[in-house]
Amino acid sequence: MNRPVLCFTAILVLLFSGITAFSQDESYSDSLGRVLKTAPPDSNRVKMLNELGWELKFDHPDSARKILGTSLELARSIGFPTGMGDALNYRGVVEDIHGEREQAVSYFEKALIIRDSLGDQQGVASLYNNIGNVRENLGDFTEALENYLNSLRIREDLQDTSRIMRLYYNISILQESMGNYPEALDFIFQYLEMVEATGNKDNLGNAYNVIGNIKMELDRQGEAWGWYERALSFHQDAGNDWEESSVLNNMANVLDYRADSLYEEDQYQAALEQTNNSLKLYEQALVIRESLDDLEGQAEIFNNIGLTHKNRGSFYNKLDDPASAELEWQLALDLFEQALEIWQESDNKQGILQLYNGFGDVYRRQGKYALALDYVQKSFDLSEDIGDQKALQNAYKDLARVYAATGEFERAYEFRKLYDETRYDRMNEKQIKDNERREIMYSDRKKQYEIDRQNQELKLQEAELKQAQIRFYSLIGGAMGLMLVVFLLVNRNRIKTRANKDLAEKNEIIETERQRSEELLLNILPQSTAEELKTKGKAEARSYEEVSVLFTDFKSFTSIAEELSAEELVGMLDECFRAYDRITNRYGIEKIKTIGDSYMCASGLPDPQSDHATRIVNAALDIRAWMESYSERRRSAGLPTFEVRIGVHSGPVVAGVVGNKKFAYDIWGDTVNLAARMEASGQPGKVNISAATYELVKTHFKCTDRGLVEAKGKGEQQMYFVEDRNLDYDLNGFRKMVLDRLSNELDKKYVYHSYRHTLDVEQAALELCSLEGIPFAEQGLVQTAALLHDLGFLQQAGDHEAIGASMAADLLPGYGYKESEIQQIVRMILATKVPQAPQDHLSRILCDADLDYLGREDYDQISAQLYQELLNRGQNLSKSDWLNIQVKFLTSHQYHTSSNISRRSHKKAEKLEQLKEEATSGKAP
Repeated sequence: MNRPVLCFTAILVLLFSGITAFSQDESYSDSLGRVLKTAPPDSNRVKMLNELGWELKFDHPDSARKILGTSLELARSIGFPTGMGDALNYRGVVEDIHGEREQAVSYFEKALIIRDSLGDQQGVASLYNNIGNVRENLGDFTEALENYLNSLRIREDLQDTSRIMRLYYNISILQESMGNYPEALDFIFQYLEMVEATGNKDNLGNAYNVIGNIKMELDRQGEAWGWYERALSFHQDAGNDWEESSVLNNMANVLDYRADSLYEEDQYQAALEQTNNSLKLYEQALVIRESLDDLEGQAEIFNNIGLTHKNRGSFYNKLDDPASAELEWQLALDLFEQALEIWQESDNKQGILQLYNGFGDVYRRQGKYALALDYVQKSFDLSEDIGDQKALQNAYKDLARVYAATGEFERAYEFRKLYDETRYDRMNEKQIKDNERREIMYSDRKKQYEIDRQNQELKLQEAELKQAQIRFYSLIGGAMGLMLVVFLLVNRNRIKTRANKDLAEKNEIIETERQRSEELLLNILPQSTAEELKTKGKAEARSYEEVSVLFTDFKSFTSIAEELSAEELVGMLDECFRAYDRITNRYGIEKIKTIGDSYMCASGLPDPQSDHATRIVNAALDIRAWMESYSERRRSAGLPTFEVRIGVHSGPVVAGVVGNKKFAYDIWGDTVNLAARMEASGQPGKVNISAATYELVKTHFKCTDRGLVEAKGKGEQQMYFVEDRNLDYDLNGFRKMVLDRLSNELDKKYVYHSYRHTLDVEQAALELCSLEGIPFAEQGLVQTAALLHDLGFLQQAGDHEAIGASMAADLLPGYGYKESEIQQIVRMILATKVPQAPQDHLSRILCDADLDYLGREDYDQISAQLYQELLNRGQNLSKSDWLNIQVKFLTSHQYHTSSNISRRSHKKAEKLEQLKEEATSGKAP
């Protein structure tokens, strides 16, 4: 695949150099040289020397190095640190351009120290970015990522939008190289969002091309093709020839991949026809590269076309056409020769290595084993020379193949053994942690560095204490001795106090980093599995006799996706799956993964649960209810929406940690397959369960017998639709009525007390019920009160709690609620009136749910909605007034449940301190 090389990803010297990037014509260099002859040895001379070195960086590197060395010495002698930093930075650029990358890093790091000491945050961010680029080119992806993120944090503090955008791009490319495809998509979509605001077609095309590359890595070739088509259109319209050729090359790769898939399916003729199309695209790309005199690019495409002809030879062989196969293989060899000539001229060792592999593979397929062995040996030698372990591993495998083909089985066995040993060495635990869990290990490293620094400081402090003791014993005596004793004791106490303070601060840092590591790990793996990994270094697979597995997907997802932009589609999926996560978390269900538009979770693991089936069916009904509300909101706004299918099956599974790119907790077994069939055999808006699940939940839910239904690959299966919970009252019917009224009757000025707020409080209430251990029957009462607590706004804002309570008394009997249940619901609604005064556990839960956002990350967004609503209602509040209101409210507010006290109070306190600071400084929110 080709990645677009943007001006800011190649070297970043023009944007981050700190001087104007001048053209490299001789007249400018000559004029600088003439001025320098008479320039005094001051800061201006340093600047001119730096500019001259910069001008010579491409064509005269030795002269540039000499001039920049002179500039550095002069800047050092006159005490001009800015000039020293620039000289070191430009020298790093020179070394990077000419392949001396380790030296480049050394110069950049020296420049970084100087710019940091000057407080030049722009310059520091630029150098972090430059180091990240070089580290990426060296293949040191972990260090590259750390430097890019350092640069990004500074750019975000400086609100440097254009460079933030460029860093998103760079980090996305790096994450893709590391195999972190979800993270790569996150960053490229952030980049794309910013680019779309600028309307820059060049950058849009580059972003689409990168997304296509990531989709290819994810084996989603159909989606990749669509992104490449969009990229091609932009670059063709903009006249970007090089980028156009890159995208054409990538599209040809997609077609080649499809040809390989057809070959694997024994469709040899179809595979040949597919390669005809890929060759046309390669030829178009090659014509452009030739017109640009881009020899390196031509070599790459010669190699790609050669690989296609190599595969075509195998296709013909399978079709019993050896003559055509030989012709194709000869074409491949000719193309490899053309590429080899170019890459040997430019000393492109990685390219040469690819070609040696190609030659060896063709000769092996032709049965020319001596020639094949010669090229595989060359590949082996070059791999050792450049230290490419992956290529070396492949060379062992190719040597084993050739020796096996010639009957030298002992030698074949030895190389196969070396291949296996190298392969497993490369997959050792350290590299797994470095490559798949680098963020966790990064936090752990920071923690360890902090511990090491702490221990070192404590040793120094201990030494200082010992020195104090020595002075004490040697100088004691008389009044002077007494004074010294007093002094030393006070000094010792001061040292101890300072040491304790430092220790406390460092322990706080260590604990923060530990918590971040824990949170990240627990976001990937179940807690018990994470603990096993940490203690044992591995997690054993485990069998479970009885769990319940749930699958969801969306009806007509592909056709709907075609109507949406990528951002809209990802946004919809993200909103839906986040809601699913909240629901499954509420019931203690383990999310397994998402696959495209499909969501998978399991109940009863990693810790067995006797009520696993009841939990997951409850979650399924909540997901269905959430989707109905979500779809109704989108339909009322004229937006496309999804219809969800849900399937559940219960039975045995095996669970464990897998993955050669990232650790992933997954489950296997026929139970998983049958759960997927339940979803596929269901209907939109329905929860379809198997007979096994039905037997476990039939006393808790109202179900409809579907009889025997054909399930793909499983024959006829007994299935049931779950219609509702077995409650004495009609919660679902009541919920639909309330949400319909809020959606259709509520005044639009209520931008805070809106339909969305009611859903938010409902979800928070149900989550708290789960955390607080509330029985299911009572959860329904809390949910009902959450739906009703703001319904009074349909009439007026003032005293809306009393109006809502009155509506409860009027409406709930019609839905089967008992008088005692209605009284409990009324108590909960009235308790939410500020200042809140809940008298029972359920009321405390509803009060905390109503103001849950005070201790959440989305506080600012929700607070802004409330401020706007107050303005809409005619209140004349300045931003300063609103700031003071928030400070007063947060100061007086308290959470009532142990769950929210532990999980929300800290964040709320942080927000209060921030608001107080803003109020004190007079800064409006």
